[in-house]
Amino acid sequence: LVPLLAWGSFMLAVFLWMVATMIILRRPWVERERLTFPLTQLPLELIRGSDEHVVPPLFRSGLMWLGFSIPFVIQLTRGLHHYFFFVPELTTLFDPVYLFRNSVRMIIFVNFAIVGLSYFLSLQVSFSVWFFHLLARMQTGVFNLLGYEIRGHNESLTGSSIALSHQGMGAMLALVGAMLWTSRDHLRHVFRAAWGRDVKGEDENEILSYRATFWLWFGCLVFISLWLLATGLPPLATGVFLTGSFVIFLAIARVIAQGGVGFTASTMLPQPFTVYTLGTDLIGWKGLASTGLSYSWAAEMRTTVMASTANGLKLITQGGMRSHRVFWAIVLAIVTGMTVATWTTLHLNYTYGGINLRQFGVPTIAWRFVEDKMLNPIGWEHIQPRLMFTAIGAAVMAGLVWLQHHLLWWPLHFIGLPIADSWVMGWAWFSVLIGWGLKAIILRFGGTSAVAVYRPIFVGFVAGQLMGGAVWMVVDILLGETGNRVYIGVP
Repeated sequence: LVPLLAWGSFMLAVFLWMVATMIILRRPWVERERLTFPLTQLPLELIRGSDEHVVPPLFRSGLMWLGFSIPFVIQLTRGLHHYFFFVPELTTLFDPVYLFRNSVRMIIFVNFAIVGLSYFLSLQVSFSVWFFHLLARMQTGVFNLLGYEIRGHNESLTGSSIALSHQGMGAMLALVGAMLWTSRDHLRHVFRAAWGRDVKGEDENEILSYRATFWLWFGCLVFISLWLLATGLPPLATGVFLTGSFVIFLAIARVIAQGGVGFTASTMLPQPFTVYTLGTDLIGWKGLASTGLSYSWAAEMRTTVMASTANGLKLITQGGMRSHRVFWAIVLAIVTGMTVATWTTLHLNYTYGGINLRQFGVPTIAWRFVEDKMLNPIGWEHIQPRLMFTAIGAAVMAGLVWLQHHLLWWPLHFIGLPIADSWVMGWAWFSVLIGWGLKAIILRFGGTSAVAVYRPIFVGFVAGQLMGGAVWMVVDILLGETGNRVYIGVP
C-alpha cells in the first residue's frame, strides 16, 4: 500500500502540474496565437450547425461517408484477414525505400487519420512537417556516408543518431524558450494575479483562477522536486531533469496543437539529457537509479496529459463551457485513469506473471540505461559533442522562429524541426505529405471555397480510421483474440 500511495501521489502531482501549465497558457495559444488544434476538428464538426435536426449536419454529408468508408473498409479487411486467411488484406504499409547506400530507411505508410488531420493545417505547416523529416534523414545519410561518429552510443527511444537526437532537443529548448518569451506579458500578469494583484477579471473565463492555478503549479513542482530528491537524485540533477521534462512535455503539446500529426515523440528523453549535460560523476549511482525509475512516466511519450488538456481547453473555449466544474472533471478523469491503469497493471502481472508480459520499455530499457551508465561513466569527452549539436539545434530553431515572425514570404514553419527525426515522424511523414498534397491541389484548382466543400471527406478519414480500429477492439475482446493488429495510429 505504501508504494501505491507514494507513486500515486507523485503521478497525481505530475499530471496536475501539466494541467496547470495548460490553464496558464490557454489564452496565448487559443485566443492570441489561434493555433489550429487539429484533434479538435472532429468533435467540433459534430456540434457544428444551427439547425434543429436530430442528426448533426456532418452525418448527413455524403462526402463525409465517402471519406469514412475508405479507411473503414481497409480496417475491416485487415481484421477479417486475421480471422479468415482467405480474405484478401488491403495494406497501407508498403515496402520501405532505402537511400544512401542502404544506410537510411524511409518508411512508406498511409494512415488516413493523419491524412485527415493534415488537411486542417496551413500548407506552410504541413509542408514543413514532412520536409524537415526528409532533411533529417538526409543529414543522417550524409553522416553515414562520411563515417561521422560521436563517442558512445545512441539511447533508446530517441532519434536515429546521437547528433540528431541532441539536435532535436536543442530545437525543443529554443521552441519552449520562444513560446515563453512571446507569452511574457501574459505570464507576468498571471504571476501578479497569484499575489492578488492585477487580475482585472481576465481569468473569469478560465476553468480555474490564475491565482489558484499558479499556486497549484508551484506546489506540484515543489512536491515533484522533493520526491525526486528523496529517491536519490541530487539537487542540480533534479533541476536539469525537471527542466528537460518540462521542455519535452510542453514541446510535444505544442507540436500536437499545431503540427497536425495527432501524436508525436521527442528525439530526446529527460534521463539521457540529464546524464549528458552533467556527466555521471555529478549524478552518482543513487541519482542514476532514480532516473531509471522515471522511465515509467517520462520515457515513451506519444502524447501527454498536457497535450490532452490543451485540446480539451480549446474545445470548451469553442463551446463556451468555461466553468470551474470542468477542472474538477479533469481531476476526476485523471484519478479514474490512474486507478484503472494501476489495477490493470497489477492484475496482469499477478495473473500472468510480469516476466511473461512484453518486456519492451519498462523495465528493460530503464535498467539497461542505468547499468550502462554505471559500467561506462559519462565524461566531458561524451558531453562536448552532444552539447555542440544541442546548440546547433537551438540556433537553427531560433533562426527559424525569427524568420517566421519577421518575413511574410518565408516558406518554412519552425514547428516541423523539433520532431523531424522522431520515430513517430518516420511513420507519419508520408501521410502528412499526402494530406498536404491533396489540400494544395484542391486549393490550386478550386480555391478556398473548395477547401471548405471537401472538408467533410477528411473528417471522414479521421472517423473511419478510428472507428475501424474500435470495432475490431470490441470484437477481439468479446472473442478473447490477441494479435489482431489493426492500426489506429502508427505501429
